[in-house]
Amino acid sequence: MKHAEATEVSLQLQAIPQGFILRYDDNGIGCDIDDLIQSSASMGINGIRERVRAFNGDITIQSSLNEGMHIYIQIQEDGDSYDEHTYYR
Repeated sequence: MKHAEATEVSLQLQAIPQGFILRYDDNGIGCDIDDLIQSSASMGINGIRERVRAFNGDITIQSSLNEGMHIYIQIQEDGDSYDEHTYYR
C-alpha cells in the first residue's frame, strides 16, 4: 500500500468446488505492468506467479497508471494440471 499510495484495499476469498478464488483490488496509483515486469520489483510479481502455478492455479494482474491494481487468483485443488496461465493487462 505504501508504494501504491492506496487508501483502500479489498481482499475477497471465495470457495469454489475443489479450490478457491482470491481477488485483490486497490485504488492506488497503478502502474504499467510491462514496466513492472522489467524492473527489479518484478521479483515479487514473479514469486507470486510461481507460487500460484505450483498450486495448479491461474493469475491475472490488471493495472494501468492512476487506475489501481487488480489481481485475480484461482487455485484448483484437484490433480488435473492447468496449462500455464498468467495474464497481465
